[in-house]
Amino acid sequence: MDIFIPYIMKIVSCWSVFIALLLSSHFLGAVEKIAITELLNRNGVLVNPDSRSGSVDFTGFDVELDPCFGPVFRPPASGWAAVGTGVNTTTITTISISGNNVYVGGFFTDAGGVPNTLNIARWDGSAWHALGTGINGQVYTFYINGSDVYVGGNFTDVGGEADADYIARWDGTTWHAVAAGLNARVQAIVPSGSDLYIGGLFTDAGGNVNADYVARWDGSTWHALGTGLSGAAFAIALNGSDVYVGGFFTMASGVAGTAHIARWDGSAWNALVGLNGNVNVIVPSGSDIYVGGPFSNAGGDPNANKIARWDGSSWNALGPGLNSTVFSIVLSGSDIYVGGLFTDAGGDPNADRIARWDVSAWSSLGNIGLNSACYGVAKGGSDVYVGGSFTDVDGIANADRIARWTEPAPPAAVNIGGNGNPIDNRTYTTSPANGTDFGTVNASGETVSSTFTLGNSSNSTPLTLTGAPFVTIAGQNAADFTVTASPISPIAPGGNTPFTIEFNPGASGYRWAIVIITHTDFPENPFVFMVSGIGL
Repeated sequence: MDIFIPYIMKIVSCWSVFIALLLSSHFLGAVEKIAITELLNRNGVLVNPDSRSGSVDFTGFDVELDPCFGPVFRPPASGWAAVGTGVNTTTITTISISGNNVYVGGFFTDAGGVPNTLNIARWDGSAWHALGTGINGQVYTFYINGSDVYVGGNFTDVGGEADADYIARWDGTTWHAVAAGLNARVQAIVPSGSDLYIGGLFTDAGGNVNADYVARWDGSTWHALGTGLSGAAFAIALNGSDVYVGGFFTMASGVAGTAHIARWDGSAWNALVGLNGNVNVIVPSGSDIYVGGPFSNAGGDPNANKIARWDGSSWNALGPGLNSTVFSIVLSGSDIYVGGLFTDAGGDPNADRIARWDVSAWSSLGNIGLNSACYGVAKGGSDVYVGGSFTDVDGIANADRIARWTEPAPPAAVNIGGNGNPIDNRTYTTSPANGTDFGTVNASGETVSSTFTLGNSSNSTPLTLTGAPFVTIAGQNAADFTVTASPISPIAPGGNTPFTIEFNPGASGYRWAIVIITHTDFPENPFVFMVSGIGL
């Protein structure tokens, strides 16, 4: 028997508040703009806004009509966040993480309004910081070694150092020249022991006529790799003793089949035949390498489109590939994060310019894409930082040119049962099978108890009860039902805790109440079910 007159009235009251706010906004004008969060309690239920009127922004919130609580609003599940107030103009082209510090480089005039953050800045988790007085040209790449930050780009005379052209080193307090003799921008810096492999648009590094577009610096001298490349090197990666180089070139030292990507084995160039377009990024993984760029075919596989994996002997596709250029690839366990110009990765309409490959499928990050190019991606802990020319990620006003994605922790998963049988959330019927129907009890002092089990089916996240008390009894005959043994909180992953409710009818006839348990499994919060019995 489902009689909920008081609760129906509560629903009507809540909806009246909701409708009144909308009507006042429509007919009276927006006297005040009210955030929906100001009108909700922690369970997503509307509270009385007194005499407030104005417009209410419900953007991103889902609403469901609960028979007990009325309209319940759920916020969007997204892990996107701004990084301070972002950077102010144009673009971020590269990101690198060292400990708690996030270094960004690109073409911008300041980060977060901090002076001297020209084209380069450091984020420490709470604030932006300058590196000296900044850099006078675009930054394309980082290499971090302890407290030293090596920077490559299209700049000159960093920190007043006459030889700090196109590559420079920041030691935490001062800029230093690394190597004189470059005549155009640097796009890649990769260490090998005490040596640095450098790639870019330069020719004749240090006067070496064969050190074109790629060269090795040993700390004092430039060395050529064969006779160099025929065009720009955009990416370098080491895999064991091999040096892989990708870019905008048709040949490496005259070796056939070395267009766009080639392997240097320490003495000669080797072909990785099959790419039909430039390479922007190379990332090693075990004996494999992942490459990205504007190419449309690798090894004859049309699905190896814009991104592909080389296994040492052949090219492999990642699903159906992507529909436009890839600029950045980051590996994290079995996941691969990719940034670029593409849209709808793997058919996901939200996987725009940033996407994740999980070995079998492409997906978006939180069902949110970017509205313009993503050039840099870096991962630190559970955070993924993305940089580019985009603005307002997920509607966040300050998520401009840089944003942070944090993978939401798997939610705790609440479940309740009685007599070994489950009880569904927001259940307003009772049954002896799960202990919610206490049966017929003498109203002259007889009592009957039911013990319920409150469990957490998550395998990783504790479940915390947030109510005071943990179990609340409400409803028409709430005084007839008493919690005689409370559950214990928090509940470990995979764990459970019992609680007991006693029925002592205060009068004859049908008696009912509502059990309410608030907790941290937000999609199921609060957990509500009905109990009933008959008094004689």
